[in-house]
Amino acid sequence: MKEDNITVTATPAEQALLLGVKEKIDEGAAALRSQHFEQAAACFVAAASRAPAGHSARDVALHNLLTAHKQWIEHRLADGDHAGLDGQLQRLFKRTPDGPLARQAAFRARDADAFIDLSKGLYRSQHWDAALACARQA
Repeated sequence: MKEDNITVTATPAEQALLLGVKEKIDEGAAALRSQHFEQAAACFVAAASRAPAGHSARDVALHNLLTAHKQWIEHRLADGDHAGLDGQLQRLFKRTPDGPLARQAAFRARDADAFIDLSKGLYRSQHWDAALACARQA
């Protein structure tokens, strides 16, 4: 798993708040590396809910949430466990990055790449509708 470092700027007033967001993102990243996908997703949701709406820290948390769900679904497909995929995908589709990173082409491309990869895995597992939904989301 490749980890990108993204620098997030903050005013002095935002720094204390964003420190809590960073801690949750770091906790989620550690859980993801240990393949504790549910725990990672919960950490990224918590980080996104703590970050101010429209802030780049929220964009980072939501992208990490996408990564956690993608890896979780891929792991389940590899194990032949297909239960609950639709609900998981619906939760994933509801995430909406809305900060400055979400308006950058490189950031949007990484999100699209994750959805395309997920679409391919679902296609190979013969989950046609889910594969198509992920391709559309990209």
